Amino acid sequence: VVILLILFAYALSVYVRLDWVEFANRDNMDSLRWEGVPMPNTHDSFYFGSVLQKGLEEGMHANNDMIPSVLHDGMITTLPYLLVKFTPMSIEETLLWVPVWVAGLLCVPLVLIGRLYGSVFWGFFAACLAVVSTSYYNRTLAGYFDTDMYSVTVPVFALFFLLAACRKESLRYALAGALTLYLYRFFYAS
Repeated sequence: VVILLILFAYALSVYVRLDWVEFANRDNMDSLRWEGVPMPNTHDSFYFGSVLQKGLEEGMHANNDMIPSVLHDGMITTLPYLLVKFTPMSIEETLLWVPVWVAGLLCVPLVLIGRLYGSVFWGFFAACLAVVSTSYYNRTLAGYFDTDMYSVTVPVFALFFLLAACRKESLRYALAGALTLYLYRFFYAS
């Protein structure tokens, strides 16, 4: 039941984020697409895209000292770098789709927190509300490639582990929470 509720909340998150992709693919919205792919839609997306271009040695930004290494900003540039390097995805496609896939992971710790306190359905409702809440949705929709998808999700995972450590009096959960907080810098280095 828990896994099904997590999957349903995750599917809801993906579904609502696809709305912008559908909007950008309309016939009269050619200005939102580049070579048939909806473009990233924030200045942050273009900044992180330039970091990827430099890291992938596409000849762009090679001599630009203002653009850092892909490792400098943590997971926000490392994950897309690996996707572009080892899959057929382009930089533009990666900047478009990673927020759609990653933003929904917020539902996992929320459903588990509900389960931890005896009501998986309240956790499920909290997860559904969180993934579609206005501010989080606006900052994690398709093409809005920024740190928000990690800066909210990773601390909520840490919160789950620390709550579980208190509730179950478990050193393993406490260590997992501490490790998550320690790794937070890697996910959200900038």
